[in-house]
Amino acid sequence: VGNGGGTISGTASGGASGNASAVITSAGTLAVYSYGNGGNGGSANGASGGNGASGNATAQGTSTGVSTVNVTAQGAGGSGGSSSGSGLKGGDGVTATASATGNSGSGTVNVTARGYGGSGGGGSGSGGKGGSVTLTDAVDGGTTGALNLVQAANGGSGGATDAGVAGAGGTATSNLSFTDTAASTLTTNVPANAGAGGNASTGTAAAGAVANADSAVTSVGDLTTWTTANGGAGGAGGSNSDGRNGGTGNSEATGATTVGHTSSVTATGNGGNGGTGLGAGHKGGNGGVATADAHAQSGSGTTTATATASGGAGGVGYSG
Repeated sequence: VGNGGGTISGTASGGASGNASAVITSAGTLAVYSYGNGGNGGSANGASGGNGASGNATAQGTSTGVSTVNVTAQGAGGSGGSSSGSGLKGGDGVTATASATGNSGSGTVNVTARGYGGSGGGGSGSGGKGGSVTLTDAVDGGTTGALNLVQAANGGSGGATDAGVAGAGGTATSNLSFTDTAASTLTTNVPANAGAGGNASTGTAAAGAVANADSAVTSVGDLTTWTTANGGAGGAGGSNSDGRNGGTGNSEATGATTVGHTSSVTATGNGGNGGTGLGAGHKGGNGGVATADAHAQSGSGTTTATATASGGAGGVGYSG
């Protein structure tokens, strides 16, 4: 997909959206990949940067018998263009979507959906914001063999600034509610990674964004699930400015299976690190807060529930 055009003193163009879709059926081993990439916004000298455009991808693959099926859909939003000139703004990064489905008779099925928000463009007056991404029940699949699902949301980083206000990082939200009635083993991985706040040379840096990851999974076979939320890092302050706080990471996971099967559930929340500060009287940002909650159930099999929450490290203050 094309990027927006740049300019000197005129108006920078936004990027164009990128959309990809694939639906394939096979009698044998199958791999399906679909990538939708949004265009980047144009950069500008004497004008604000152009915004990025959305990237959207869908993929579906079906095979029969004992054949393995691999399906991946990835959407990436375009980044904002940079700007140069007093008081001018960098373009915003944009969101992305992705969804993927895979099916086999009894073969292993691997299904992945990933979304990446575009980064904000740098601006002398202010940085562009990072694109936020929300994925909800974006993966699906079926087999009597092993079923593996990955759903990942990734927020874009905020744009930097010279003397103005830096761009906010993009939030990341990954929610999966899934019930399987056939697979011998089910494994899910549900991460959310929030974008970092933009840095500032002499202006105001931006805080890291919030990440939320939540999964509720039910299986009739052995179950393993990981759910991870990573808050974005706080932006760093340059000459005589503060660092900003890290973002919050919230993770919650529930997994249940039937008699005689194991259930292993892990929830991990990580707060983003605070940004560094520089100059007398200025400080580093606080580390982000984290929460985690995990629940595992089985009829009579072994259950393991692990919840780990780690706050982010505080930013260093130099010459403060």
